[in-house]
Amino acid sequence: MEVEVKTKQLCQFLEAAENQAIDFALYVYLCGGSDFVSHESSYSVELDKSVHSYQFSKFYIEEEFSNRLPYFVSYIPGHSYLLYENGEEVVIWACFTEESSRGKGYIKHLLQDLKKNYQDKKINIDTFSEILLRYSRDYGFEIFAR
Repeated sequence: MEVEVKTKQLCQFLEAAENQAIDFALYVYLCGGSDFVSHESSYSVELDKSVHSYQFSKFYIEEEFSNRLPYFVSYIPGHSYLLYENGEEVVIWACFTEESSRGKGYIKHLLQDLKKNYQDKKINIDTFSEILLRYSRDYGFEIFAR
């Protein structure tokens, strides 16, 4: 399967993602990236249930800061997304695959691409994503203890 992997700084990705039907902030939050995302809950009388909203903290999306931050998203448009930090080491924070694209190897493509691009760096995983934790051994990534 031939796929195109794109990489953008987090802020640039979020600007482009506004036109897509993904809630990237929610997925990052669910993978354990609560430092990136603010979560608010309220009760809707009209809906008779709790309503949750997830937004990236301004620090990560304001242009004056974001261009200096080492946070990137590698993605296969419309299929799978991987948030990582590129510093002295590479740290994978979150990964998500659209439901209709699951089981088709998109995460493996993203991980292979990341490993190829950062051969000289140690790659760590700091996430709650079950699939990433499973793949960590296959790719020789280290897991931060939670």
